[in-house]
Amino acid sequence: VAELTGSLPVVLPADSSWKVTASHAAENAAAALTLGGWSTGTRQEPGMWFQIELPAAATVTEIEFNSPVVGGGRAGPPPMATFPRGYRVEVSADGVTWGVPVAEGEGNGANTTIVFPPVPARFVRISTTATADAAPWSMQRLRLYQAPSRR
Repeated sequence: VAELTGSLPVVLPADSSWKVTASHAAENAAAALTLGGWSTGTRQEPGMWFQIELPAAATVTEIEFNSPVVGGGRAGPPPMATFPRGYRVEVSADGVTWGVPVAEGEGNGANTTIVFPPVPARFVRISTTATADAAPWSMQRLRLYQAPSRR
């Protein structure tokens, strides 16, 4: 088992040194790292973004988060899935210059896992690329994973 764990991505522990921002509801963006969660507060549209600035560059290889269903109460609106209908992941060393996307795809449920080849990054940005009829984009328990260190 020890041989196998050496090749698995390792979670980057989130802490107060991470700077978390977003295009919408930026004041609550850091809650995406917790069970409290973050939401755009309005329907998904292309160009919405969520960004993490790490205190130092890391070799990032995976992003994982949950997007809960909202609504569906007895007298409330019908339930809406809040996962990203389309997404793009970009990384940067300085938060100004962004390369080609390291991942693009579509969310398809409450749990989203985005895997890409290991890439050095200090800034990680997820952007929406599609529209949802009425559903906002929300995230909770967001985790970044780094490539395992080579011995």
